[in-house]
Amino acid sequence: MHIPGKAGYKQQLILLLLIVFLASCRSTQYLSDEEYLYTGMKVVKIEGARGQKERIRKDAVVYWTLYAKPNGSLFGIPVKLLPSLGIPTYYLTENYQNKGLKRWMNRYVGKKPVTLSDVDPESRVVKLQNDLFNLGNFHAKTRYELIYRGRGENRKRVMIKYYIDLGSGYTLDETGFGAQSAKIDSLMKVSEANSFLQEDNIYDLSLIKDEQERISRTFRDHGYYFFRKDHISVDADSSFGNHRVKLHMGISPDIPGKALTTFSLDTVMVVIHDEKRGETASWIDTVSSINGLHVIQSPYTLKPEFINKKFFLRENELFRLSNHQKTLDALNHLGVFRSLNIHYTESNQPNSLNATIYARPASRINAGIELKATTKSNGFAGPGIEVSVTQRNLFHKAIEWKTSLDGAFEWQLWGLKTPVLSVNQYYLHLKNTFTFHEILSPFRFHNKQALNLGKTSVGVDFAFDNLIQYYQSVGIKTHFTYTWKKNSKEYFSLSPVSINLFEVLKTTSLFDQALEDYPFLVPSFTQTLVAGLRLSYVFSDKEPRYQKSHYYLNMNLSTSGNLLNGIVSLMDPETSGDEEQGKIFGLPFSQYTLFSLDARNYLDFAHSKQLVSRIAFGIGLPYGNSQYLPYQEQFYTGGANHLRSFHSRTIGPGSYKPQGDQGTTYIEQTGEIKVEMNLEYRFRIAYKTHLGLFMDMGNIWLLKEDPSRPGGEFRWNQLFNEMALGAGAGLRFDLNYLILRFDFGYPLHTPFLESGDRWFFNGQNWKNPIFGYIAIGYPF
Repeated sequence: MHIPGKAGYKQQLILLLLIVFLASCRSTQYLSDEEYLYTGMKVVKIEGARGQKERIRKDAVVYWTLYAKPNGSLFGIPVKLLPSLGIPTYYLTENYQNKGLKRWMNRYVGKKPVTLSDVDPESRVVKLQNDLFNLGNFHAKTRYELIYRGRGENRKRVMIKYYIDLGSGYTLDETGFGAQSAKIDSLMKVSEANSFLQEDNIYDLSLIKDEQERISRTFRDHGYYFFRKDHISVDADSSFGNHRVKLHMGISPDIPGKALTTFSLDTVMVVIHDEKRGETASWIDTVSSINGLHVIQSPYTLKPEFINKKFFLRENELFRLSNHQKTLDALNHLGVFRSLNIHYTESNQPNSLNATIYARPASRINAGIELKATTKSNGFAGPGIEVSVTQRNLFHKAIEWKTSLDGAFEWQLWGLKTPVLSVNQYYLHLKNTFTFHEILSPFRFHNKQALNLGKTSVGVDFAFDNLIQYYQSVGIKTHFTYTWKKNSKEYFSLSPVSINLFEVLKTTSLFDQALEDYPFLVPSFTQTLVAGLRLSYVFSDKEPRYQKSHYYLNMNLSTSGNLLNGIVSLMDPETSGDEEQGKIFGLPFSQYTLFSLDARNYLDFAHSKQLVSRIAFGIGLPYGNSQYLPYQEQFYTGGANHLRSFHSRTIGPGSYKPQGDQGTTYIEQTGEIKVEMNLEYRFRIAYKTHLGLFMDMGNIWLLKEDPSRPGGEFRWNQLFNEMALGAGAGLRFDLNYLILRFDFGYPLHTPFLESGDRWFFNGQNWKNPIFGYIAIGYPF
């Protein structure tokens, strides 16, 4: 290792001071006479029909074609100081050696200048005009103007102002389909209802290409293996005026004969081979055949009968593109292959194909260590670590076994009514899960693809939690869960059996006082068994293009104790109707039904603008063996992803307000009913930088009166008067791999204040604090 002497340190210090000095000089002095420093776009002025204007801006064609990152930009925003520092440093340290301060300064401080020739506005406006033509603006005109900055010899900075005249955009009239034969013609028209080309739509060349691809896939799904989208001709006629285009789609006259011939499968073969074993004559471990499927494996990876269940390609059946895709999906779903490829060759039999699936097995065992730093909406934050081991292919049936140990230590850094840095907690969670990449059920399913693309998971988790000032607890959770997709938009999860056993090991006097003050907590913090069913449904119709609005819906239903209550009644009918809590194997069990809903609408506007609205609702009903919901199933609100103008668990239930120092961790501010409404307007203000303006409203309530929490009971006539309301703004930075979010909210209506003092303009409420959050990802 080279350690510089005093002279070396002195030289590097002089260099550093020289860089700082030169940074105060002009950054343009290093440019040649023909070069100019680019400082950004001044204005993008778009003229034309309003509908066309919105369409072009929505697709961001203009912005992404013309935008070039300017000198000295921070998140895409030009910052005047940065070019004067980065560019001189770049040139001063340009001829650095392999090590030392020069190299570091050049790589991390120096910035190569972006010049006018680098941006090349002439090429950009030409490309933009072509792009606009493809979007139906056949007579669009584009130009640019250079705006120079500086005086005399210093006139070396330039901004670019673009002008765009869209002209009148063209829309589609009717689209005709036709072919030489009745069979081909009927095939083209059979899926016409699913066409991307609908009358009155804006002319879009990309949509026409998508339509060619759609028709091609329809043909290939009916045995026409060699049919391609290039075999579909498109004639466009805009001569009849009114800015309308008629399209006619048909079969290209020079299409090869076999593209109009149907093909069947002669042989179907699977070759599973790890190239690390080499291509020697003895590399094959096993060869087997089952139901006409030939399987060659090296190494032996999956049982042939298990592979056979995942195949939709069969000998002597017509080639169908959908069966090709279903087979790939089913095999990829197993998670045991690094790569998959299906290769087709013509067979010796007439109009027949040989299908060969080449698969490369993945590593069977994976191990990992993950270091984490977490922040939670309840104010807890701290470091953590997770160690995991995964075996992907137990018993050669693609059964995945994952075991992980997760631990963290957390402090409550904000959200305390009485700030106490020593309030902390730590936990250790051991999780074991077996996942079967199919639906294991005694019942028959009509949809074989849904069966193959579903999963069955069985898990047992152990948890130890220590809230140092309050309690220590242990828990055991078991679950048996099915997950599957009905289609690309709908997802289901069903846990017919879910058991949670929880026990508190030790409590502090502070926590004992909380249990005494709030009796509803007692059942949740004694040894309790929660056993029942959970069902989830998720719908999302988001598509990458052509969709101005899309929806998201998440519904959850869970029940507990109904089956156990029935078993107890059968075992001891005399206990039925007793006021004493029922037990099974000496353990009390919870009995309740809980439903929650989260509905969202995403409405896209022009120029990367989006309006998001959300409604969340939940209700939990304890009955029979329970007076209260288990604490972990109760609702709360506030925090970075809910009501951002209030800290987590500081609102509700209803108009309840803790007295004095009660509830320093807000343990009592939960409820059995939850209503939330959110509205957020998002728009881009710079490259990869967005601003969000939001308004949040909501609260939680109790189903019945609780003397320990006065004002918490739900009452229809007080619904809106007890809603918390807040508004605010936030910056969102797109860092490619994540969204970094900074939100700031201000309370407008605070329900726990007196009825005449709840609005921010009453009394001294305008002095309400602003609540800030740093979070990852969007709130919804």
